[in-house]
Amino acid sequence: MIISLNTDAEYSMSLEASFDEYDGYAPTNRFVVDATPHHLSAEYLGLASYLVFGTWASGAITFPELITPELSSAIEDDSSPVRIRPQGLNLVPKRVKQGNNSILINLNGGEETVDCPVFEVLPYGINEGFLRNQNRLRVSSNAFIFSGVLDQKLYVRPIIAAALLSVGGVGLLGTIYLSANIVQRELVSLQALLQSVGVELVLLS
Repeated sequence: MIISLNTDAEYSMSLEASFDEYDGYAPTNRFVVDATPHHLSAEYLGLASYLVFGTWASGAITFPELITPELSSAIEDDSSPVRIRPQGLNLVPKRVKQGNNSILINLNGGEETVDCPVFEVLPYGINEGFLRNQNRLRVSSNAFIFSGVLDQKLYVRPIIAAALLSVGGVGLLGTIYLSANIVQRELVSLQALLQSVGVELVLLS
């Protein structure tokens, strides 16, 4: 599988996958986010690509930019027993940076118990654009198309991917607070993946 980044549109970007013969087929080969951040971390881009298309990958997978060995190792561990082999590693020694910013992804609704901006995905096509203020980050994306066909335990992955692609203007994340119904094994998997790019994932009860 080869995943590329398309930023030709004025107000949106998309991850586009080319499937090899041993890959599965996602519901669409384009993951769209109506955001054009000034800076997009190569690690966030690589992890977002995997969170969206990794379920359908088998064998070699190439991301839009070089990724760190830490992220590559986390992806291989997460995909087991399927053998996914990330291609294109940045072997220059590089410390994993952790940011100071936090967001809340609240998929359960109810009271918001942490003091940080709330990230929301709005259905692409019905809504357009990216809205950011002190309390909210809203972005139009087709993430729900991917979430809808995934196993229930994996449904948050495309939502987190949309968040990683949208926060470039906010800066590097330190913490993602998540309010969602996920099993413990998936929580541990997501924590390991996000930790490899310097982000802590905290599940809210």
